[in-house]
Amino acid sequence: MPKVKCARCGSAADLVQARQVRGDMLCPPCAAAVDRQTAARGPAPAAAGSAAGQVSAAGQVSGARPAAGQASAYAQPSGGAERQVCGNCRQETFVQDLQPVAGVGVCPKCAAYFRRRPFPLWVKVAAAVVTLLAVFSLVRNLRFIQGYVEFKRADRAFSAGDVDTAAQQMAAAAAHVPEERAFREGAEYFRGVQLITQGQEKEAVEVLKACRARCGGGKGLDYYLLLAEGNVAFDDRDYETFLAKSRERLRLAPYSVEAMESTAAAAACKFAATGDQAFKEESLDMLRKAADALGEDDPEFRAFWRRMRFRLDTRQIITREEYEKRYPKGYEPGGPP
Repeated sequence: MPKVKCARCGSAADLVQARQVRGDMLCPPCAAAVDRQTAARGPAPAAAGSAAGQVSAAGQVSGARPAAGQASAYAQPSGGAERQVCGNCRQETFVQDLQPVAGVGVCPKCAAYFRRRPFPLWVKVAAAVVTLLAVFSLVRNLRFIQGYVEFKRADRAFSAGDVDTAAQQMAAAAAHVPEERAFREGAEYFRGVQLITQGQEKEAVEVLKACRARCGGGKGLDYYLLLAEGNVAFDDRDYETFLAKSRERLRLAPYSVEAMESTAAAAACKFAATGDQAFKEESLDMLRKAADALGEDDPEFRAFWRRMRFRLDTRQIITREEYEKRYPKGYEPGGPP
C-alpha cells in the first residue's frame, strides 16, 4: 500500500489512513493531536474594529478558529464527513466515497477506470495476430497430423493381423507426408505383406526387395521376403530352394509356429521328391515342435498335420485346394490314399 510522510512527526503512514490538515498530510496520531489542540484552545478573541471580528455572510466570524467541539474546516467538510486523498489521482474526496482497489482506497472516478479499463489497441492487435498465426500453422501442418494418425492406425492394424487396413493407412500416411522416409518404406513393406496374403508372391518379392534396397532390411522385412520367396519356389516346384528359405526363416524366428510348419512342409516335399528318410524325420520333428507350441487339439494345426501326413504317406505333392477337394473331411493316416 502507498505510504506518505507525516509533515509533523516525519513517520510513514498509509496513504488511505493519512489526513490532510491545514494543507499538510498528517498521520492519524498527529491529526488527532491537532484536533485536540484546536478544541482545547477554543475560539480566538476578535479584535475590535478589525476584519477578524467581522461576521461573514454565512454567519461565521471570519478568521476565527473553530470553537470547542467544532471540527476544523480543513479536516472535515460540512456535515462532519472526513476527507482523504485518492490513492491514484491524489485528489481529496470523502472517506465514505473511497473504494478499495488492490488494497488502495481510490475515488469513484479512478475505481470505475480501473474496473472497466479497456484493453490497449496494441494488445487487441497482438491477440488477433497470434490467433491468425495459430490458425495458419494448424492448417499448414494439418497433413503432418493426419500422417501421424494414419501411421499409428496402420501400426495397430498390422499388430492385430489386419494387413489390408494396415497397408491402406500406411499408404495414406505416405501420401500426406511424402518427405517422411519411414512412411514411404512402411507403405512398401505393408504392401508387400498384403500381396503375400493375396497369393501374389512374385509381386510381393519385387516390392519387398525394393523396400530392402532402400531401407537396408530388417528382421520383419527379411522374414516376409523369405516367406514370399519360399512360396514362389514351391509354385515352381523348386523344393530345394523352398526348404532353404524355410530353414533360414526358422533361424530368424526360432519360436515362430508358422516357420516350423513351413519347414515341415518343405522337408515333406523334399522327401516326396527324393525318398530320403532324413527329410521325413526333419518334417516329423518340426510337426512335433509345432504341436508342443500350439497343442495337438488346435483345429488348424490338426488340419495341417493331416495334410503333411498325406504328403509323407503318399509322397504326393498337391496344393491345399486340391487336397481339400479330395479329402473334404481330412486325410486319415492308414486310410486310402
